[in-house]
Amino acid sequence: MANIAYADLTSLLLQRLPELREEYLLERESWKPDDVPPHLMCGSVLPRLLDRLEAACRRSVGNEDEKILNRAFILVEEMATSRDFETRCTIEASLLETLLGESDGWQRFSRFFHPETMRMAERVNRRFEG
Repeated sequence: MANIAYADLTSLLLQRLPELREEYLLERESWKPDDVPPHLMCGSVLPRLLDRLEAACRRSVGNEDEKILNRAFILVEEMATSRDFETRCTIEASLLETLLGESDGWQRFSRFFHPETMRMAERVNRRFEG
């Protein structure tokens, strides 16, 4: 189990997913002089990248976009298994609720979920259905 602190989410995402930098810089403009809060990185910035990559994957199988998506969801799984409660909550309540809140979210993203991410996603789905 990783120990990824909530306060470190933004820097970790940017370090491990350099593809996020452009989206992050756009969002950062509206937050200056502050940084983008981690829950917005996970609930807004990251989902925009994942959405764009997944759409590109549907157009072309086995491309670089799918590799980036897989790398992103490995990181999501690390955050989902963190000992830090706030980090886990951010993944479930910010990222997964955003991804699965779309009518086709489950169909589009569930194939990328690892075990803990899948458990969280199933909880989110039950809340949406309930």
